[in-house]
Amino acid sequence: MSRPNKLLESGKYTELVREAIDRYWAENYIPPTIEQLMEMTGCPSRSHVSKILRVLPDIVMVNHHPVPKWIIDRISNG
Repeated sequence: MSRPNKLLESGKYTELVREAIDRYWAENYIPPTIEQLMEMTGCPSRSHVSKILRVLPDIVMVNHHPVPKWIIDRISNG
């Protein structure tokens, strides 16, 4: 398991990726792909988005798809 990177936790695209995940889930009821996150945020690198996904504390990766904890809470609470 890699150590969280402080630069990624507060980097230029981090909050944009986080917000894009929430927005995409709210509009589509499914997780966005990395390519969709790149398009939505302007982040030019697939690997950068992947690294951001690994450091976001309230995102769980399920089968390589970003799932916000609020989605998991809603599913588990019915």
